[in-house]
Amino acid sequence: MIRFLVIIVLLFSTHFCLAQKCETFNRELFRMLPKDVPNEINCVDSLGRKQGWWIYYNVLFSEEVVFEEKPKGYYVKEYLIGKYISDRKTGEWNTVTQGHMGGLYKKENYFFTSDTAIYDLWHWRIVEAKISYNKDSTLIKSTIINPIEKDTVFINCDSRTKKLINNCNLYYQNKLISTFPDFKFDYEFYWAQDYLVREKYKRIALENSSK
Repeated sequence: MIRFLVIIVLLFSTHFCLAQKCETFNRELFRMLPKDVPNEINCVDSLGRKQGWWIYYNVLFSEEVVFEEKPKGYYVKEYLIGKYISDRKTGEWNTVTQGHMGGLYKKENYFFTSDTAIYDLWHWRIVEAKISYNKDSTLIKSTIINPIEKDTVFINCDSRTKKLINNCNLYYQNKLISTFPDFKFDYEFYWAQDYLVREKYKRIALENSSK
């Protein structure tokens, strides 16, 4: 019986490995790659789920010198790299720009527990952001902080009840600025990271406090 089970496990593992489809890539086109990135990336398992290391990039071609250290020919201007576990981003994901002034442009982190998903973001605009979702995404809590300007935006959504159409609240420095439906969360969260948009929030907060 034990021998039979071992054979079944081996057959299943072999089938999984054979069913998994991956891509090869030219490592010379990339800088700042983690040491443990394998020669095969962008793998999809037999169920069509993304697994392991993934790199999103476009290979471009130029007849002229692209970077000081890169002669004419094929090059990658920017890439996004990180790991998937069964179609879910996990751990650290980095956006890297290449060239003379290149480097880490944006850093994201994804953490999952049995009932909560947490997403952390940092990018070159010196903005730090965090989103926390509960298991069915009916509760969303997010924070956007600019450490230099020392201003903070909170966006909290509660869609457990459908009675409220505008079930998201946006606060600037703990002052309510606006309400909106939860399907606009991604849009509002993205624009709250912009300096000019936060300046608008600041004006609205001042106007409301003077009333």
